[in-house]
Amino acid sequence: MKRRAVVAFAALILALTALAGAVCARADVAAAFSRDWSVHVTFGSSGKLTVYFSPDISSTYDLYAFDSDSGLIRRAVLRRDGEIVAQGSGKQLLMNVGLSAGQNYALELEGEGECDIELMRHAAGRSILMATELAGQNAGQILRPGSVVWHSISIDGARASIYITPEPQRGLSLRAGIYTASGRLAATSSEMPGGGCRLYIEPEEGEKYVLRVASPAGGAGKYDVKIAVSEQSAPDSVEIITGNITMREGTMRSVRARTWPLDSDQDVAWATSDQQVAQVDENGVVTAIGAGFAQISAYAYGGLCATIDVTVEKVAPEYLSYRGEYINVRVGDVLTPSLQVYPAAAADDEGLVYSSSAPDIVSVSETGEISALSQGDAVITVQYGELSSSLSVYVDEAPTRYRALLVSVQSYAQDVNSVRMGAVNTVYNLESLMSTANFAGETCEVSVEIDLTAGETYQAIQTAFADAQEKDVSILYISCHGYYRDGMTIMQFTDGSEIAACDLEAALRKIPGTIVILADFCDSGGLIAAYDETGSLTGGVVSAFSGENAAFSSSKYKVLASAALGQDSYRLSFDGTDGGAVTVFARALCDALGWSIDDQRRGPLNADSNYDGEITLWEAYQYSCRRVKWYLSRAGGAYAQDVQVYPEGDMFVLFQRE
Repeated sequence: MKRRAVVAFAALILALTALAGAVCARADVAAAFSRDWSVHVTFGSSGKLTVYFSPDISSTYDLYAFDSDSGLIRRAVLRRDGEIVAQGSGKQLLMNVGLSAGQNYALELEGEGECDIELMRHAAGRSILMATELAGQNAGQILRPGSVVWHSISIDGARASIYITPEPQRGLSLRAGIYTASGRLAATSSEMPGGGCRLYIEPEEGEKYVLRVASPAGGAGKYDVKIAVSEQSAPDSVEIITGNITMREGTMRSVRARTWPLDSDQDVAWATSDQQVAQVDENGVVTAIGAGFAQISAYAYGGLCATIDVTVEKVAPEYLSYRGEYINVRVGDVLTPSLQVYPAAAADDEGLVYSSSAPDIVSVSETGEISALSQGDAVITVQYGELSSSLSVYVDEAPTRYRALLVSVQSYAQDVNSVRMGAVNTVYNLESLMSTANFAGETCEVSVEIDLTAGETYQAIQTAFADAQEKDVSILYISCHGYYRDGMTIMQFTDGSEIAACDLEAALRKIPGTIVILADFCDSGGLIAAYDETGSLTGGVVSAFSGENAAFSSSKYKVLASAALGQDSYRLSFDGTDGGAVTVFARALCDALGWSIDDQRRGPLNADSNYDGEITLWEAYQYSCRRVKWYLSRAGGAYAQDVQVYPEGDMFVLFQRE
């Protein structure tokens, strides 16, 4: 996903400090939003201050002023090109207003003292007014560049420790704050190694809280939230009983921590200063990754911390040998042949030297990864001092490669459309399906993108299918709002931007090879002129171009559409929660192609009607069409959703299993 520019300064403030969010020396003149759309303002003697900004997304925004004992905002006026767009005063929600991307705005404030302000997208999880529920252990929350995520949290105990940990190697440096429902700051976070942070709070009885998570330094990725609630007394100190340790690469060791007094809250969280040297899990098990030095820390309630030093020693090879005398690969394959090294921890030793007898046929990297460049034979040799081993590599012609891009939109700007709960659950189940399936004997490279704009969707298509060749297959799944307008099926994305069927086809036409489209939105059948005969559209024919042909009706495309033109595309939840919702089409497709959503594991190839271990486009259509109707009948009501296919009767093999 492309990195969004969060703040564009107007020409009037080019002389301000380059630090985002910093207030200039004359605080009564101007200030600027930080990367995460917040600003701390200090009113001077004039009692006036201006914030200049330019939003990166067209959306509805909440301008929110947090409770402050030392500051007050009496009046807020928002201008664009000198004209008043909106105004408010004397409240936390200063204004709710629609803003346009790329436009320059001036926020004029009148008040006294110091105050914190935040500009929030009026969407689920993006605004304090629309915080998403969070309780207990929560994994896989998503943060993007320039965004803030708000969670409502339940704290039922005398005290709570909250630890927020980012995905390794994603550049997230998390910061967080706990606020009361009224917007009063109750706790701020402290840093943890690896970009994480921690908060501690003794909740007030009957008070409701929200958690704000941001990454002011940028970066994008997932993060985990652990909320540990305790009724025990707060500890006075914490110690790691084990003391400093020395380990060899590849070994594991448990370390223990305890708090004092012993009847106090014993919950601790673990962190490491260097993931490349030593890692530690939530139970205190340390794994030595690479030679070097790291610190392992144990955190306890109230900000208590204890650390030990971990020294990881390098292990030198004593024996090495490739497994087998030869391997067969195909042009384009990139892999690391299995190399037996003793001791096992020495396998990553930098002293291993690799070479190829024919680098124009098979190249080999410094880490032993080989790349098959052309047909022919080559010998790969690895050496360490006097030790050596060789492997013959036979290269055949390139295989058909499969790539899949899964695009799903769940959160929309409030003025664009409603939240489509279950969209994230849907796309990650399809990712599991495609990651475990067999595509004509090949695996599939899967990319997932959530809550994209139209422009970002075009970019994601270019990136995911950049290396496609004429013999390759590219699979595009899109789940978003869809509708029919002016003779065209339209897809709508997170900020309200649109992609028409003809424009999508124009983008996909540039990609070599076969394109498989899985369209999961209302009126999706319009992509292939598949219509609901009970509808009022004359002839039911949708045109991407002249009004006579569908956008995706050439031999290049294989299409499964979730619904006919004139029909809605539904979502169902069988556990009674919005989070458990999945689109009916995706559920039927998973059933057809061998993934059980309910059991979260591989299932039978239900669509394999002739039991040959292969599922063709036509078989997938026939099964999913019946399955969608069956699911909707279970839901009750007069729901009509007819899966569509192009070309009819096509025996193109989508999936197979050995």
